[in-house]
Amino acid sequence: MNSEYYHLNGKPHLNVLGSSNRMLAISLRGIWCYESFSDVNSVFFDTKSCKDCGVVLEELERIDDDAGNFGVAMVKNSEKSTAKKYGVTSFPALMYFRNQQPAIFDGDLKDEEKVLAWLTDLDSMELPDKIEEVNAKILENLIEDSDYLAVLVYKEDNEESERVLQELENIDDEADAKDIGFVKIADENLAIEYGLDSLPALIYYRKKIPLLL
Repeated sequence: MNSEYYHLNGKPHLNVLGSSNRMLAISLRGIWCYESFSDVNSVFFDTKSCKDCGVVLEELERIDDDAGNFGVAMVKNSEKSTAKKYGVTSFPALMYFRNQQPAIFDGDLKDEEKVLAWLTDLDSMELPDKIEEVNAKILENLIEDSDYLAVLVYKEDNEESERVLQELENIDDEADAKDIGFVKIADENLAIEYGLDSLPALIYYRKKIPLLL
């Protein structure tokens, strides 16, 4: 596995080619992939012959910190073979992965506010009948911004967690219709913080106040 460090907005990023992530955003000029879920979720693709790539990269660097507050870490990729693998044919391009599902930003990449809104909008990658996976930073912002939020704290590769998750995904659309957000997170620190002796467990936030169900 190839790896190297690259600095975006003055911060070191580890470039790991060929790793798999649950959340990944890609921009065309190079690809940076992280092995852990919380490290990277956006990738910028570019090429050496791309006229606008440098300008767009500067715009993305301006929103790097704000995106980071939502758990979004940005990287870039210049490998055409990687771009081709993900169906990217024009540059620059920004790709976002959540739950291993890719989406390409189809707006103006020079409009940093729209790009930031797209990257930090949970609905931008909402999957039908699926409960959205989040990390700790995104969850913190969701709790702050949501009136009603249900959070499934679960264990990865756990039979009981998978069973409960499948049951809850059957009511995800109904919860959404009642303006109740529904997300899941595999975070042992969160379990310890709330004194959860066993997982999976469901926490319901009403006006930021947690209720253990």
